[in-house]
Amino acid sequence: TLLAEQGRAEVYRVRNEKEGLEIFFGLGRKQGLQPGTCLTLLDNQGKALGSITAGEVFEGHSTAQVDLGLKVQPGFIVSRT
Repeated sequence: TLLAEQGRAEVYRVRNEKEGLEIFFGLGRKQGLQPGTCLTLLDNQGKALGSITAGEVFEGHSTAQVDLGLKVQPGFIVSRT
């Protein structure tokens, strides 16, 4: 997708975990991500909410843990920093 070519992807799933929130987004190995890659989380207005770190990385998508204090929802953007 065009977003992925720009190093960005939409958060498509948010799941509550004991440690915080786990988010799923459409950047993966195909876009050069590896576990531990530092990324920026943006809200749906494009405002930076903070840094996140890629957790599990698959061919076309990845996960990351996010602090419960951040009100993350599908549609937010993850961007390579």
